[in-house]
Amino acid sequence: NDHNLAAGAANGFSFHEFRGETLFWNICRARTMYADKPTWRKLQLTGMRRDWSWMHSAAEYVRVYERAIAKRRLESECAGDER
Repeated sequence: NDHNLAAGAANGFSFHEFRGETLFWNICRARTMYADKPTWRKLQLTGMRRDWSWMHSAAEYVRVYERAIAKRRLESECAGDER
């Protein structure tokens, strides 16, 4: 989105509604941005600075699973208190 682009956090295009119109709108937006060379370059550089390695992805998965395990333990403990 424009806020992420201005903040230097945008690195691509995404959408949550899986419809043809939404895809078309994003393609149009990408073409418009591509025509604006300084903005396009900023988007490229932001994407290239991000750590896309498997090591980074694996660490993210570990964090997600640790949170899920902790949540499950807490729910189990709370359920035990109700008995």
